[in-house]
Amino acid sequence: QSLKPNTDYKFKALCASVGQTVSEGYPVVEYTNGKTLNAPFDLVITGTALPAKGEALTAEHAVEVSDVHNLQVQMSVFENDLASLHEDQPVSITVVALGNKAFAGKLSSINQIGKYDTSGSKFTVSADFENDGSLKLGMSASCSINVRSADNVLSVPVAAIQSGEDGKYVTVKAGDAEEQRKVETGISDGQDVEITSGLNEGDTVILPSAGEPSDAETSGGEMNMTEQEVL
Repeated sequence: QSLKPNTDYKFKALCASVGQTVSEGYPVVEYTNGKTLNAPFDLVITGTALPAKGEALTAEHAVEVSDVHNLQVQMSVFENDLASLHEDQPVSITVVALGNKAFAGKLSSINQIGKYDTSGSKFTVSADFENDGSLKLGMSASCSINVRSADNVLSVPVAAIQSGEDGKYVTVKAGDAEEQRKVETGISDGQDVEITSGLNEGDTVILPSAGEPSDAETSGGEMNMTEQEVL
């Protein structure tokens, strides 16, 4: 935001340096008549456009500031995910620099213009959240938006799902042999995928190998299925 000084006064001094935090109500700019422009909220000064001491202030002059209490984080999402997003949707914000501390936010805006790259168009979305005093402006964060959830479901790693002429299937252990089992899938978080039919709890799924196995490798790893929540 921009704080506009009173153009009826002359400039005397900037009361805080760029990058410094100023508490609500404290002076930001001092005029030659002794009056001051005070901070309307807790803020950090990010830039200035001010005249020399004793010169008149005009509409071109300003002090650029950022709110240090009400913060915003931006992230990029693929175009295929836009249909699942809406304003005021809860967003979980995690800051690694603070020991993976989590903050609760809400989706505040979705940019209507995307940027194309080789992996597809991405759109910038913004989430607002409150600072508890531990965050510094410019820190990086990771964001998670829960668009769908399922409780008490069977799931397998995404890598276990293969496709054939008859649809999706997984390879399961059947005694000393292996067999392909047709499955139907539900939601996925990118790592695990919900299985809605075709498998039972306790089935052992064979993960396909990423390449030719060496002497120390088998053709795939085994994972005993467990019942878990998929987000």
